[in-house]
Amino acid sequence: MDNDSYTYYEAEKKCIKMGAVYFQLFHNFKSDQRANFHFKHPFWIGLLKDGNGWKWPDGTKLKYHLWGKNEPSKMYSCVFAATEKNGGNWYTADCNERILQDDIVGYVCQQ
Repeated sequence: MDNDSYTYYEAEKKCIKMGAVYFQLFHNFKSDQRANFHFKHPFWIGLLKDGNGWKWPDGTKLKYHLWGKNEPSKMYSCVFAATEKNGGNWYTADCNERILQDDIVGYVCQQ
């Protein structure tokens, strides 16, 4: 995990440059598993909305979610996980924006 702040696309490019993709941490989660993770900083989770709904980087459709209050927004297409102190919920954001919650938005890649 990188602890600098990036836009969704900057983070995605960094993963690709490493021969990786976004780590699909929440891909097959169930609601009781959220408590096992504690996030110091928010990070992009790789979930993206296209014309057919929410999808993971491998094209799998969203099944499980941790949307925060009033989410998902119809305005935005990218998703980040908030910090533990903010419930660890998911929030939509502009893909070209650096989220400034707790100053850092990182990302996690997997090979």
